[in-house]
Amino acid sequence: MATGDDALAAGMDVVPGTADRRLGYEEINKTRDYIAQRTATVTPVSKGGTGATTAAQARANLDVAPASEVGKRASINALAQPFAVAQIETNPAHQLGMYYSDGAARPVVRVDQTDITLASKGDTDAALTAASNASSNADGRVAKGGDTMTGNLFLPNSTAATASWQVAYINGDGRLCRGSSSQRYKKYISAFEPEALGDIWPALQRYQMRSDGIMPGDGKWHYGYIAEQMSQHPDQDRFVVYRDVDDTGEQVPDSIDFIGLLLAQTAQLHEQLANALVGLDLAHQRIAQLEQGA
Repeated sequence: MATGDDALAAGMDVVPGTADRRLGYEEINKTRDYIAQRTATVTPVSKGGTGATTAAQARANLDVAPASEVGKRASINALAQPFAVAQIETNPAHQLGMYYSDGAARPVVRVDQTDITLASKGDTDAALTAASNASSNADGRVAKGGDTMTGNLFLPNSTAATASWQVAYINGDGRLCRGSSSQRYKKYISAFEPEALGDIWPALQRYQMRSDGIMPGDGKWHYGYIAEQMSQHPDQDRFVVYRDVDDTGEQVPDSIDFIGLLLAQTAQLHEQLANALVGLDLAHQRIAQLEQGA
């Protein structure tokens, strides 16, 4: 590219070699005019400019909010903790901090007034825990409604039930529910003969528990009934709880309604005992008659 080609391409005049040197001042002034013109020209956004002559218009063209509308941090404070990263505060109610707590021996991420901590326990897996600094109103309870937990619920520090307690059930859809013994939860309530239930006495089995993938089996012998065996008996199947469906569309036995089964068995035993007592009373009367006749 020859000297002056860029100037020609930009629309400027080029001074020929035959020009009168005495008129050089005119060319110098013309160059200054070019500089002034280019400086005053607005560069469009498409070419990397702002497309504006004022700051407000430039922000509008570039879609940038003014400083008055952008949240500012009041300070970035180094935390008084080893390996501290930062603590950003706008006021006491909003803060973000990341640091390693030497006293607790764990890294901490603090958001607002809630600590989300990653605890290290020797060689065991790291456990993620959350503790609220404002837990006085929570009274140690989970203050959420309608939540769904996709995993195991661990309650290693649960307390013993001592007042107004009732049996808990897992509903078929996974909800944890209290026992529903009141008649307001039931319909078609009617009396029946316990013997009509037939043979509701499964064969007692002994077994050991398999590992559930989290805890191994305890290796001890346990005694009870087997849901699959009861599902094959027409009188006992009514007490089997089905949870899943196999590849063929058949329901898979999962558990047993033990409370319902025990109540039904107790009712049968009570009826049989009442009949036995009647028979025993008749036998005593007959013996007395025979003794009197002798």
